[in-house]
Amino acid sequence: MVSNSSEEEKQFEEITAAALLDAIPVGVLVFDEQQNITYLNACFSSLGVLRPKFLEKPVGKSLKDEQLFLSADIRKEIQNLREQFFFEKELGNQKTSDGGEISIFLKGVALFEEENFRGGMLMVEDLKVLGKTNDSNPPLNNESYLNLLQNLSDFMVLTDADGSIGYVFGSQAKTVFRKNIQTGKPEKDLLQRPINEILPQASLGNLEKSLKEIRETKKRSSFLTSFEVEAEEFVFDLQIFPVLAGRREIQFICFFFKDISPYIKEMEHLRQQIDELQFYETITQKASDALLVLNAEGKINFWNKAAEKLFGYSKSEVFNKPFEKFFLSIDHNKLFAIFSYLTATEKYNTSVSIITKQKQKKEIDISFLGTKNRESSQLYVVLCNDITEKIEVERVLRVSEERFRSIVHNASDLICNFSEAGRIIYANPSFLQELGLSEKELSEKKLTDFFETSSAQQKKFSIKQVIQGKVKSAELTFVKKNGGLLEVLGNFSVTYDAQKKLKYIGGIFSDITAKKAFEQELLLMRAIFEASNDGIAVESNNSFVIVNNSFAKIFGYEKGEELLNTNPLELVDETDLLRIRGYTEARARKETAPNHYEFLSRNKNGTQNFIEVSVTSFEFEDDIFFVVISRDVSERKRVQQAIKESEERYRTITENLDDSLWTAERAGNNIRYTFFTTSIEKITGYSQTEFLHDSRYFFKITFPDDFKMIKMRLRKFINNYYKNSEELVFRIIHKQGHLVWIKNKITVTRNQRGEILKMFGLVSDISIQKKAEEEVEKSSDNLKKLNDTKDRFISIVSHDLRTPFSSILGFTDILLNDDEITAEESKQYIGYIQESAQSMLALVNSLLDWTRLQTGRIRFEPAKIDLFEHVKKALEAVAGFAIKKGITLQNLVTDEINVFADKSLLSQIFGNLLSNALKFTKSGGTIAINFAQSDVPRFIEIWVNDTGTGISKENLSKVFDVDAKFTSEGTAGEKGTGLGLSLVKEIVEKHGGKIWVESKVGKGTTFKFTLPKASATILLVDDNKTDRLLYSKILKSFVPDYEIILAGDGAEAWEIIKETSLALIISDHTMPKMNGMQLVKRFRDSSIKGKPHVIILSGDVGKPETLAYNDLGVEYVFQKPVNLTQFKEAIEQSLRKIFTK
Repeated sequence: MVSNSSEEEKQFEEITAAALLDAIPVGVLVFDEQQNITYLNACFSSLGVLRPKFLEKPVGKSLKDEQLFLSADIRKEIQNLREQFFFEKELGNQKTSDGGEISIFLKGVALFEEENFRGGMLMVEDLKVLGKTNDSNPPLNNESYLNLLQNLSDFMVLTDADGSIGYVFGSQAKTVFRKNIQTGKPEKDLLQRPINEILPQASLGNLEKSLKEIRETKKRSSFLTSFEVEAEEFVFDLQIFPVLAGRREIQFICFFFKDISPYIKEMEHLRQQIDELQFYETITQKASDALLVLNAEGKINFWNKAAEKLFGYSKSEVFNKPFEKFFLSIDHNKLFAIFSYLTATEKYNTSVSIITKQKQKKEIDISFLGTKNRESSQLYVVLCNDITEKIEVERVLRVSEERFRSIVHNASDLICNFSEAGRIIYANPSFLQELGLSEKELSEKKLTDFFETSSAQQKKFSIKQVIQGKVKSAELTFVKKNGGLLEVLGNFSVTYDAQKKLKYIGGIFSDITAKKAFEQELLLMRAIFEASNDGIAVESNNSFVIVNNSFAKIFGYEKGEELLNTNPLELVDETDLLRIRGYTEARARKETAPNHYEFLSRNKNGTQNFIEVSVTSFEFEDDIFFVVISRDVSERKRVQQAIKESEERYRTITENLDDSLWTAERAGNNIRYTFFTTSIEKITGYSQTEFLHDSRYFFKITFPDDFKMIKMRLRKFINNYYKNSEELVFRIIHKQGHLVWIKNKITVTRNQRGEILKMFGLVSDISIQKKAEEEVEKSSDNLKKLNDTKDRFISIVSHDLRTPFSSILGFTDILLNDDEITAEESKQYIGYIQESAQSMLALVNSLLDWTRLQTGRIRFEPAKIDLFEHVKKALEAVAGFAIKKGITLQNLVTDEINVFADKSLLSQIFGNLLSNALKFTKSGGTIAINFAQSDVPRFIEIWVNDTGTGISKENLSKVFDVDAKFTSEGTAGEKGTGLGLSLVKEIVEKHGGKIWVESKVGKGTTFKFTLPKASATILLVDDNKTDRLLYSKILKSFVPDYEIILAGDGAEAWEIIKETSLALIISDHTMPKMNGMQLVKRFRDSSIKGKPHVIILSGDVGKPETLAYNDLGVEYVFQKPVNLTQFKEAIEQSLRKIFTK
């Protein structure tokens, strides 16, 4: 199977499962549990055994109604498949291409899904050759398909959608399922077995994963599996295809097994050989020496990379070439002499000269080694070491030695070699000449004999210290033969022989007599130089030549010597480097440059200081020298910086306060503003400049109703010499037109006459505080009202419930005690009792509804409601009573309008108002419901109008008052509880609306109320065009019934908000003109009713921004990219919440 071409494998990849099943020489038919055909392949149709009805468009046709085959009726067998699972039957004969006949056999298999019967599969498989025929009918020619299938798959298994085997085909089936073959009928043993039972345990995980993937994606899958049969392992490439039908449902699954065992074994063998070769290749290629391998004929068989580098020839250029061609000094005879020598010894060494490919001459050491390969063939390993450089170094050393002897002999310094005891072994001519000695006199002396005694003792010099390495150099005083003194600087080195014994000590002595005299002259100057507290340094040619310790310490160094030969610019921080370099270069060109300046230093430890320097110059021997005197002024700078930072800190604090600080001073007879913090613009909308240019600006923006009070209080404060502080609370008109409550705390300083010299103020925006106070006051009023309502409720219960109970008790007492009552009177009394009970029940129900609204226990779930449909249903509910009374009902709500209300509570509103209208409208009257846009953009106005008796002016104020419990009899004697209209008022206000009544006695009554519109518009605000497009599409997929309108910044969004009824606002944070935070603040502070919720969606919001938005009442803040599940949930939650003030 390894020999199958890649073209066949490619062909296998391109054939789909359904197409392959059409190509195989096996007829396949699948039917469902109703015995309707769901799949039939081409082979089944071409067998010539089907009835004509099933030849054209067979899918969907039933096997129950008619016989499928021409020569056999299998309906009974199909019916029994549910219990028998399998059957076989012979159908008839068919001609073949070679003139013979085959007998066609049919197999049937049941298909199950878990325990449920899902139909079956019919297959024509076994074809038995009967003999040749000369019939002219077209033969059955599927041999080519059979060959193709044999090449594509070593065996094939068909299963149902659950993996139960229905068919097995292929030569390798006998190999893999050998145990089943022993029965003689392997297919029957396998049928209806789960596919996982025939696969090895190790492949079950891959099988489960592949089947899951196929059921989800309806696409093919594959993996490798292996079987072990009688200690032999078979590896198969398993390709799994689903066969689909109908609404892409899996009819059955095809498993194609391709044996790749020989290929796997061959690849493993090659891998082991490659690993072994790579191991030895790595060893030889990493060797630093050139390595060659010669065969018994002296030809090169191996040549490593080091050899390529040494000789210049590549491996291909030398392979199988004679060794002597590249080693000219070793001819053929000499080479075989070496081979002969290696039979008696392990190794042969020699040195030769070679000429490389690049015509370079090289000297190399060669080592020959004898060995054998795995075939016992004689091989010779040659190791080559390049010694060309070594030989050259030795030559250069010999030349250097001769040159050194010449230098020593002619040197002006005193040079000598002496022994461990100090006896002089050698001295150069300068040594003899300076000390005035002959060679004979010198041979009798030791080195220590020339020392001036006091000098040697003073310096504690000893040859022992030199040998121990403690002294490398020393200043000594030699005594000449004539008694004169010679100051020298001696440098010493110790020389040992090969046995590490001391051979001699070398000494080079330089005459420093003049230098010592000069040093003495400089000592005094240096003492003064070092004692200075100021840093002093001398520089020349861009480097320090003299530096005192004070200068060094300024820059973090301990000693001045550390800075010698250092470029002065290395001590300048990068921030000032360009400026100071300009000064330095200008001085070098003798151009004008500052002599006194400051710069920021770069110290040794990485710190920085502010340095003040003074620079002067002088010339000496054609060189210019600059004297730099420096001082550390960091402390002075630090104080200046601290003052500056303090001012900036104060400015930052004041500019970031929500409150605004201001100051004013007397200028002649007037007081003028001198300072305002920037917060004044956040509070008033006007800038600092506008207030500073006009001292009366605060009065100009004061709300007219508060102006007189503020002017009077301010005049009293100014004139009260004993009062130095005041607090004013008033309203101003913001630049954008809305009112802002502010508190202005004022403190003044006065002179002895009580006149104000300076004023200090703190202006605070207290609008939110004022609003909170109003809410608290309103809440207090509501609590008081609720308490009064409770008292009225108790009064109603005690009074109104007593009346019907009294009536019921009175009439029941008469019925029980009066034996003379007639049947007619009894029926009349029972009617009175029923009327009282109904009245009491209506009163109790109304009281319960009203109480639940008052206490907030009633379920309140507002939603989008079609007003027309709701009014229609409300009118239908009372239509019977209206017909009975002869009253016309009209639904004038024609436009498509939706309200945002609780469906149940809205029904109560219309129910009570319609009942009330029917009660007071005479026969022939009309009751109509209509609507119009309210003055408030987000609300609509609805009214219920009747042509009834009307309400008098004195009673109009009582209709909604629960305390008044206004009620009267209807036109037909109807009675009510008096609580219905109070209940309607509570429900309308629960929705954020209001209700009122208009009526004229004898003309009719109109009850009008407002409800919030159910907006179907969402505003998306984002300055990024791409994000607007992306999230508008996402929103449309989340809420397809809503219109999405877009805005590019907060200012554009604000204009839309003012003019449009919105269901939800989704805004970015960072935007031009007006950002998200500013938009939310303006929206929150506005007087817009029915405000929708706001969601923030931005790519640059962190925890601080989230907390700030939460403080403004924004519940949902999302970071881009957003979690779409959470984003959708937030949108749905926000759209469900009521639009209330």
